[in-house]
Formats: sequence, structure tokens, C-alpha cells
Amino acid sequence: MTTPTSDSPSEHDLAHLIEELDRFIDTVQTSIAEATLEPQDPTTPALQSADADLANWRHRGNQVLASLRQYRKRLAARHIHQLAINTTSTATTTARNEHRAGPEPDRSSPTPVVFPYPGMPHGDDWLDNLPAWFHNGRNGYDIRLVRDLAAVGVRTYGLSDLAKLPTIPPAIPVFLDWLEHLDDKIPGPEEWGRFNTAEHHKACIRGDLIRNLNDPAAQGNRRAIDLLARQLRRRPPLTGDIRYWGGLALTTIAGPTDFDLVATLISEQPPGDPVIAALLRFIGRHTRPEAKDIALAHLEHPHTRNFAIEALGQMKAPGARTVIKSYLDDPDPYTREQATKALAKLAD
Repeated sequence: MTTPTSDSPSEHDLAHLIEELDRFIDTVQTSIAEATLEPQDPTTPALQSADADLANWRHRGNQVLASLRQYRKRLAARHIHQLAINTTSTATTTARNEHRAGPEPDRSSPTPVVFPYPGMPHGDDWLDNLPAWFHNGRNGYDIRLVRDLAAVGVRTYGLSDLAKLPTIPPAIPVFLDWLEHLDDKIPGPEEWGRFNTAEHHKACIRGDLIRNLNDPAAQGNRRAIDLLARQLRRRPPLTGDIRYWGGLALTTIAGPTDFDLVATLISEQPPGDPVIAALLRFIGRHTRPEAKDIALAHLEHPHTRNFAIEALGQMKAPGARTVIKSYLDDPDPYTREQATKALAKLAD
């Protein structure tokens, strides 16, 4: 636990570090998106080799981005923990003072029941005293969305913190309304990689809304299922990490009757797409012959192989032992691990 005498960074320091990390992630993402080759004859061997090198560089860059985002999540979780400690301390002091002063008179009001979570904003004036890092209409922070969530009892300054919670039932209708009408609420184009612009702000909002629909409270919600499917079919497509989150959200909330929808979405993606990787977890919950065929079809690509192996083990696919055994000697240790786990679930 952080104490006043510890060397742990303060709440302000953590918030500043997260903001700086957001800028760095944005710079890296912009560099990857803008990396191109000079126009040349596409049939020349030199350009073909350069294309391959650029594709490999972009792949490695996206792996670095994923690691940076994981680090940001850990920092944000630590920040929430620090806020929770400070909030608990303040609440304890307030309770003691109220106890000494005697009970407050009854002040009934129509305000909604607050949905509690560690680190949430407290105090009657939390909406009037916005933190210094909150910039309305920039980089995913929007006071209108904050007020819409507050109206249903969910106190937050940004959607990223909510994405760490296991479930937020009262917020689901707000997420759906914003995602469904985002083009009306924030008109104009959207684009990652242009920090502090309206385009970047809109892309951040869409991405966070999709991430927050990965919530068991939305299970079986037809509106949410269809809306996520439309997001995964957007053209131009969303960025890879957001598409992966959309696939995970659909895996969480879709039911058995949505198998055909999920299978169709998988068939619409190019080989190795992150949407396939996410949706294979849904496929693994089913024992239909088509489920086995889908998983087998995505064993070849390295970006979906581990998910396909996991799905085959999860569904206990008959006759899959031989093909999975071939991955026990795979160069990738994680693939070998997944193959061993899958074989343990399959009958001889």
C-alpha cells in the first residue's frame, strides 16, 4: 500500500506519466500509419524486398504498440488504486466528522443510485471540478458522455478506467446510444494518430465504447450484438487492436443463436486478421461440425494458430489430435503450450 513516506509516485505524477505515455503511443502509432515507400516499379525485386521489410517493420511496430498499451493499463490500474486509497482516507475522515456532528437531516433527491468502483470521483461537485488533464473534446474526453453516464449513476471522467471493471450494467444503454449515434454526436471524419484533433478524439471515443461493450451485462442484447457486428464491418476498417476488442466483446455477449453471424464475420476477414483471433474463442464454445472446420481453417496462419488450437481443445473436436500433435515441436513455446493443453482435453 502506498504511504506518505514511500517512494511510490503520487497520484498527480501517475496521471502525468499516463498522459505522456499516451502522447508517445500516439507518436509511434502515427509513424507506423504514415510509413510508406517512394513510388517505383512494383515489379522490381528491390521494391518487393522493401515491401516485405516494411510489412515486417509494421508488424514489429504493432507488437511494440501492444506492449506499450499493456504497460499503460498497468499504470492506469495503479492510478485507480492510488485514487481508491486517497478516497478511502477522505471518506473515513468525513464519516468521523459527521459522527461527531450528529446525523444530517434527510435530503431526498431524484439523483440516481451511484454505481461504486475503486477510484471513482467522489463529492457533490465532482462534475464541476474537472481534473487538470481533462480536455473536453480532445483525445477521448467528452463532458457530454461524462454527464450521460453520471445520469445513470456511473461516475467517471473517461471511458478507459471503466474498461478495467468486470461489469457496469447501468452504463450499457449509454455506450450503445453513443456508439449507434456517434456520427451525429461528433460529426466529421475520424482517424487515429492525429493527437489533439477532432478526428483523433472521435476515433478514441469509438474505440473505448467498443472496448466497454465487452461486458457480461450486455449478454444476449440484440442491439449490442448487431451494433458490434456493424463496427467490425466498417469501411475503412477500424485499427487492429480495436477490431480485436470488438471481436472479444462479441464473443462475450453473443449466444448460440449467433453462430451463423459469427461464422460469417470470420469468413469476411483476410487471413490472420485480429477479428478472427478474437472470434475463434466464440467458435470454441460450440461442438457443431462447422465449428471444427472453421478452427482447422485458421491453423496455418501464425496470427490465428494459437487461438485455433485453443478452440479445437475447448470444443473437444473429434479427430483433431493428429493435427494438433504436429505443433508440439513448434518453434513458438506458446504454441507448444497451447497444443499440450488442447491434447489434454481431447480423447485418444
